[in-house]
Amino acid sequence: PTSSTAPRVSADVSIAFLKRQRGHTTNLQCQAQGFPAPLF
Repeated sequence: PTSSTAPRVSADVSIAFLKRQRGHTTNLQCQAQGFPAPLF
């Protein structure tokens, strides 16, 4: 996917990340895919 907007992290992802216990791993979906727009 391509986009011309800067990456953003939604509030629900931020809250879920903050609720994780210290020392545990967390996966975050890449919100930055497609930014910056590729040059073909």
